[in-house]
Amino acid sequence: MVSTELPQHCGFVVFYYQSPIDFKFAGAFVGTNQWAIGHRTASGWIKDQVFSHTINTGVDYALRLVINNSNEATLFVDGVQSVSYAFSDLVNEGAIGLATRQATTRFDNV
Repeated sequence: MVSTELPQHCGFVVFYYQSPIDFKFAGAFVGTNQWAIGHRTASGWIKDQVFSHTINTGVDYALRLVINNSNEATLFVDGVQSVSYAFSDLVNEGAIGLATRQATTRFDNV
C-alpha cells in the first residue's frame, strides 16, 4: 500500500536512513490501527507488512526493533512480536531516528 503523505497520529523508528525519501520504518499508524514495517521512496510511504490491532492515543507502547540476517526487520510491541518483514536488500547500515506526525516518541534505550 502506497501513501504519498504521512498520516496523522503515527510514530515510528526510522532505520537504514539514506535520504528524506530513502529509508525504512517500523511503528504505529494509529488512525488505521496498524503496526507496520515499510519503506519510503520518492513515490511515498510503502507499508511492506502490517499487523492490524487496536492502537490507542495517549498510551505508551514499548517498541523494540530487531534486525536479523542483515535484512529482516521484526517489530516487538510491549514485548510481543507484532510484525516482521525480510527486505531484499541489506538494512543493517545507515542512520536511525524517529518520525512522528501528531504523536510523541522518544528514545529510551538504543
